[in-house]
Amino acid sequence: MRDSIPRRTRVGFTLVELLVVIAIIGVLVALLLPAVQAARESARRIDCSNRIRQLGLSGQNHHDSVGHLPIPPWNTPDLGSLPVTFQLLPYIEEVNLAGLFDPNLSFNENRLVRESHLLAFQCPSDESIQYPLSSVDAGGDRGGDYKGNYGLNWGQGDWGQKNSRRTVNAAGLPADVGPFERIQDNPGTEFRQITDGLSNTMLMMEMIQAPTGDRGNTIDRRGRLWKAYAGSNQISTQTGPNSSEPDLIQQCVDSPQDDLPCSTRIDWLSQRMAARSRHPGGVNVVMCDVSVQFINEDIDLWAWQVRSSMAGGDTE
Repeated sequence: MRDSIPRRTRVGFTLVELLVVIAIIGVLVALLLPAVQAARESARRIDCSNRIRQLGLSGQNHHDSVGHLPIPPWNTPDLGSLPVTFQLLPYIEEVNLAGLFDPNLSFNENRLVRESHLLAFQCPSDESIQYPLSSVDAGGDRGGDYKGNYGLNWGQGDWGQKNSRRTVNAAGLPADVGPFERIQDNPGTEFRQITDGLSNTMLMMEMIQAPTGDRGNTIDRRGRLWKAYAGSNQISTQTGPNSSEPDLIQQCVDSPQDDLPCSTRIDWLSQRMAARSRHPGGVNVVMCDVSVQFINEDIDLWAWQVRSSMAGGDTE
């Protein structure tokens, strides 16, 4: 009689088996997710290095065309003092955008140009930031311009290093200048003036686009491409890449939790900004010979600073 009773065939999983499978899948996802994120960041970093290389190439093409690197603005960009970003437009396939510039207007009034979003200056690892149109910088200009991630090699000191000679480098010597240092009546640096060697001298470095408000102590200049105000895109090697030491800028927001430490208690000649990036472990830089290097954030300060000097005769 027992053999005549039909047996039930079990289908599906028991609750315990289902929970075990879910737990295993969860462990696998937890193990794979960091690897996926690392792979994505690696791809973004490669893209970022390609973009800064193209900007280095545009600097070389500018030099080949007019005989010198773009002229660093002495003061607020205006008719006779255009930002380096604008000077590079014809060499990054933005001739049409450069043609929109109206020489009868000040640069502030040329909104079609300065409010353009240039992908060539955007690193995919960072968030794109637009300076609020309603903002009023201490320099008097309105906003609306997009920030970027590639700034100028200013040298080893602060904003006024060549004029004041107050800052010193890691060797205890007066801070030496980079290819874009703020010097009045600078006609533009020629490659023959870079006696430390094109392959030994940085042209541009990475910077983070700092989030910003539109009034007073909520404004943060860091990352502005179209303005020559100190602390916008002039990068100093006074501190190392991704340094925990605060940038010294008259208009910034102290955000160490976002890797953007800053202090506003500084006079205007002593302002400085460090190279920073969203890449783990360091920053991309392009040398004057257009080679790209990824500089570890733990680099010796002197070894970092000699890369920013263009004619100091420095050696590591």
